[in-house]
Amino acid sequence: MKEMAIRKLNMSLCVVLCALVVVAFVSYYFEMSNEIVLNTLSRQVTALNDENSELQNHLDKLKSFNNVDSKMAQQNILQKAAKVIEVPAVVSNVSLDSKKELTSTVDWSIGY
Repeated sequence: MKEMAIRKLNMSLCVVLCALVVVAFVSYYFEMSNEIVLNTLSRQVTALNDENSELQNHLDKLKSFNNVDSKMAQQNILQKAAKVIEVPAVVSNVSLDSKKELTSTVDWSIGY
C-alpha cells in the first residue's frame, strides 16, 4: 500500500516535471522567434538610418547650393565681361639653374 502511494506520487511528479519541460521548450521557442523578429527589425532600422543620413547629407548639399545660388542672384556678382582686355606677353630675364645631382642621404641597411 505504501509502495503504491509512493508510485502514484512519483508518477504525478513525473507528469508535472514533463509538463514544466514542455512549457519551458514552448516559451524558449517563442523567445527565439521574438529574438529573430527583433534582429530583423534592428537591421531594417540600421539600414533606414544609413539611408536617412545619406538623404540628409544630399538635402544639406542641395540647400547649400540653393542658398549660394540665391545669394549670387541677389548680389548679381556673376556677370559677363563687357570688354576683353588683351595684355602683351611679358619677357622674363630669370635664368634657370642647371640641374644638380642629388645624392641619397639615407643609409640603407639590410634587415627589418
